[in-house]
Amino acid sequence: MWDAEVPAFVYDHILAKLRDRTAESIRAETGEGFDPEKCVASPSAFRGKFWRVTGRIMRIWPEEVTGSAPPVPRIFAGIFFPDGGWPVYFHVIEKPDILELRSDTVEIDGLFVKVIVHQASSGRTVTTPFLIAKSMRRLL
Repeated sequence: MWDAEVPAFVYDHILAKLRDRTAESIRAETGEGFDPEKCVASPSAFRGKFWRVTGRIMRIWPEEVTGSAPPVPRIFAGIFFPDGGWPVYFHVIEKPDILELRSDTVEIDGLFVKVIVHQASSGRTVTTPFLIAKSMRRLL
């Protein structure tokens, strides 16, 4: 759907590193207090760090990972909205539990990669943080 515009060698490297780590080791490095608005305003302060982000899941879909030797065959891409209304675009490696879109609250410990600017289906320009995570948790 949206191209994250991350060079393939960088993207594959991130996927391979996440694939080989445990969720616990990632969680131990994860920072709290992710602020999408501040992230968009100053991405360099957030880039390359793991952040815990919680929000309402809006969309999620599988995508094949292309290339000659991808580290994983597919990822799950999607969008969720933390409190405050800023969308967050994500990729997760592991298939999430069954989710009820526009209702369930989810959480990821994701590596912030970059800010993405894209056109929404309504035609308006949307600016959003992009994170890559190993897994997604559904919160009750």
